[in-house]
Amino acid sequence: VGPERWRVVDKKGFISFDWIVKSFQQVKTSDIVIVNLPQAEGFIPAIMGRLLGKKVLSVYHCEVILSEGIFNGMVNYTLNCLNRLTLSLSQQIITYSKDFADHSRILPSFKKKLQYVYPPIQEPIINKRVQNIISRKIGIKKGLLIGVAARLAAEKGIEYLIEALPQIKSK
Repeated sequence: VGPERWRVVDKKGFISFDWIVKSFQQVKTSDIVIVNLPQAEGFIPAIMGRLLGKKVLSVYHCEVILSEGIFNGMVNYTLNCLNRLTLSLSQQIITYSKDFADHSRILPSFKKKLQYVYPPIQEPIINKRVQNIISRKIGIKKGLLIGVAARLAAEKGIEYLIEALPQIKSK
């Protein structure tokens, strides 16, 4: 990758004076600042990085979609504005796919900065003996078993998997 020093300044949630000081110390000694989004406070290290002449790179993982309501609407609007600020301060934006970027509420405004890094997916080796043991333990005699190792949230698109089940079962 080269001689650059990488530091990830990533702390979600509460912003304290100590966090700001530590972020500044990390940004000051780094060549590249990487900000993981979405997060409201990402603009702070991005501003520090730009002021100190560092390269600022953002990784845009997902969109936050909160349930309906006035408070959630204000939170969502504020978060989107702060994420847009961080992305505008970034020289480069990484996301997982062009399809995600094209359908994002935020990313189409930053097309010239976007790069896509697809997550590596290794095809698992299926151990039939273990598969049969698991099927017996959970009570599935024959059929399709799909597991999801994730936080179930609207932005993950689980509803598309559920909608596709009839087509998957027919194959």
